[in-house]
Amino acid sequence: MSTRSQIKVYPEEDMHHNAKPIKYIVDKEGCWIFVSHSKVRYGRIGRYGKVVLVHRYVYEQEKGEIPEGKVVMHTCDKTDCINPDHLVLGTQGDNVKDMYKKGRNASFEGSNNPRAKITEKEAVEIFLDDRKQTEIATDYGIHQTNVSAIKRMESWRSATKEVVKV
Repeated sequence: MSTRSQIKVYPEEDMHHNAKPIKYIVDKEGCWIFVSHSKVRYGRIGRYGKVVLVHRYVYEQEKGEIPEGKVVMHTCDKTDCINPDHLVLGTQGDNVKDMYKKGRNASFEGSNNPRAKITEKEAVEIFLDDRKQTEIATDYGIHQTNVSAIKRMESWRSATKEVVKV
């Protein structure tokens, strides 16, 4: 069966006539994986004249208003899931505790950071390099302030802490 034939549309009774319908596919775990609109970590949709997170929107449509100070957590740990049965309320503290309990607190240190422009090996090379910081920065495609932070061990410390400058 093709993915296109598996795409479902979330039913909205009060949807504005210009609103783009919410589309999803159901995966093998029963998650409703959001496949329409913009998605940067969490899906976003336009409703009521503003941009809202789609999992929060679906929660409100299915289960009611979200009280002040509460977040909508995914029991399935998939940020693109909008299955109301997988959405529960909690505090931000509950969400963080859940993240640690389930081992989802992956380090974004060093090259694990999706925005990293260099590797640990390159950080060590920069740390040991005696040239002008502007020259080093140009060679590695980073800004001079990044080179300075590496040399002061304010960034990439996990890579440079064991290195001894001679």
